[in-house]
Amino acid sequence: MRREHALAYTHGDLEQTILDALVVSGKNIDRLQPGDLSPVDEFHTGGRQATEEFASQLDIIPGMHLLDVGSGIGGPSRYFAAEHR
Repeated sequence: MRREHALAYTHGDLEQTILDALVVSGKNIDRLQPGDLSPVDEFHTGGRQATEEFASQLDIIPGMHLLDVGSGIGGPSRYFAAEHR
C-alpha cells in the first residue's frame, strides 16, 4: 500500500472527510450509489479498472459468495455486489 493511502486510514475522522469530499464533488450523500465512492475506496494497484479486469476473469454466477479479505472500506466488495448480483 502506498504511504498516502495508508495514511488515509489513520486520518482523524475518515467518514466525515469522505462525506465532505462527496458533497464537494456534487454527490447527494442521501442517495449514494456504489460507484460514487470508487475514487476514494479502491486504493489497490490499478484502482477500479483493476477490479473490473479481475472480475472479467472470474466465472461469477448468481448466488455465489465472495470474500474480500483486507478490503479497506470495501470498494471492491461494493463493486461486486452492485455489478455481479
